[in-house]
Amino acid sequence: MGLARIRGQNRALRAVGLAMEQNRFHHAYRFEGPEGVGKELTALSIAKVLNCREGRTLVLEAGDGQDAVTLPDFCGECISCRKIESGNHPDVQTLTTVKKKAAISIKQVRELHGYIMYPPSEGKAKVIIVRNADRVTEEAANAFLKLLEEPPARTHFFLVTARPHRLLPTITSRSVPVRFSPLDPADMMTILGGLLPDEPPEQIESIAAMSGGSMEAALAHVSEEWSQALEQVVALDRAFAGGVHGVVQLLDEIPIGRQEVGRLLSLLEMWYRDVAYLGVTGDRQGLMLKALEDDVARRSETLSPGMASTMTLRIPEHRALLENYVNPRMVIERLYMQLKSEDV
Repeated sequence: MGLARIRGQNRALRAVGLAMEQNRFHHAYRFEGPEGVGKELTALSIAKVLNCREGRTLVLEAGDGQDAVTLPDFCGECISCRKIESGNHPDVQTLTTVKKKAAISIKQVRELHGYIMYPPSEGKAKVIIVRNADRVTEEAANAFLKLLEEPPARTHFFLVTARPHRLLPTITSRSVPVRFSPLDPADMMTILGGLLPDEPPEQIESIAAMSGGSMEAALAHVSEEWSQALEQVVALDRAFAGGVHGVVQLLDEIPIGRQEVGRLLSLLEMWYRDVAYLGVTGDRQGLMLKALEDDVARRSETLSPGMASTMTLRIPEHRALLENYVNPRMVIERLYMQLKSEDV
């Protein structure tokens, strides 16, 4: 199927593909955008294009004010493509955090130095995909910088990140940014329909609406943990209506680890966005949390759109606190105490 399997990212494909076609392909690209929109899939696919033994072309139709263009593609069938797909190609490596570690270490980067000092052994190019590139320690990032400053011939880096602002400026200055966008609802429903063939269309639509254009979030939403989190969102907001003390009491009763709080913050942001949106427009079709449609409608009768919008705007800064390893429970408590202090 080649690059055609990457949906909703024609701008990113066009940028990288034209660089390859015009012999101006850079040694380091920075794939940045939301989680679960195809960044790593694209990096892996470009690795196949660079090493494919057969070669194909892909015609990107005209759109977004740009003409149709023919780009290099991969066959997906040769031994090189199959090895890359299975993770067994000696010239394609993924650098990521190891189990129970929060960051990519300098030891890993030093090992990478040894790996790239030799030319490709089977393919035409060596490709290093750095997953969660923003999770490189400062010491490791400085060591990695040396690789970007003096890259060996036929070596290419793809830095994949949803948080490019956390990369060192010296890293960003030596990599070419390629922006990935959230997937649109039509693409989401097409992909989800293939991945979840047993789910009814209305459930697929609900999952797509909640995902914010992210396949990772969409698939997470079908898990039992996300179903529980939806219930907890309603319970938290109901508890807050009675004061911060009610929130504190509720937190004593539910799991409150880092992962759970991450889910809650994502859903709380959608919840208050929906309350504000419904309060202004009265349009239920535009809701993200369709599974909580009736609950959102009830809350919009008691919480003003302005207050709900303020709540929505406060959540990203608290998500940043969570990413900086602040105690998860304190993040939720701080959010609601701040809202209370603002008389929201």
